[in-house]
Amino acid sequence: MKRISERSIAKQFLQNLSENYCEDNNQGNHLKTQNGIVSKDELYDHFDSNNDGTVTPEDYTNHIEYHCKYPESLDHYKKYQQDSHMSVPCINSYDSCSRHLMQNPDDIDVYIKPLMDVTGSTCRESSVKSLLDVLQSLINCGVFG
Repeated sequence: MKRISERSIAKQFLQNLSENYCEDNNQGNHLKTQNGIVSKDELYDHFDSNNDGTVTPEDYTNHIEYHCKYPESLDHYKKYQQDSHMSVPCINSYDSCSRHLMQNPDDIDVYIKPLMDVTGSTCRESSVKSLLDVLQSLINCGVFG
């Protein structure tokens, strides 16, 4: 009886998803590598978007579909990430939160909606920009952060 390799199943699964969902494979890569090799822990963490300690085939599918749908989002984020890594006190916390939000952008509504309700704001984009500006201002003057 032939033994089934979980690695080969996962590799084939990812290859099939990539071929089926992405027509352009030049979307960039934000996994940390050492000599061009991604560690199993880094790959696992990359796909565990909700940080629950499990990665399902649905997690793989959702992740790949997202990056195929919004390939430019990663490029924009990488610019901010490089700068932020120089100034944040805890890179692991920064990476954990940003990875979750990049992989689950709809969750931002979960966080911004209560603010909009409390303030009577009706424009999501303006509310987000306001929050970013106020937080940046408070960080810069040492009140927050």
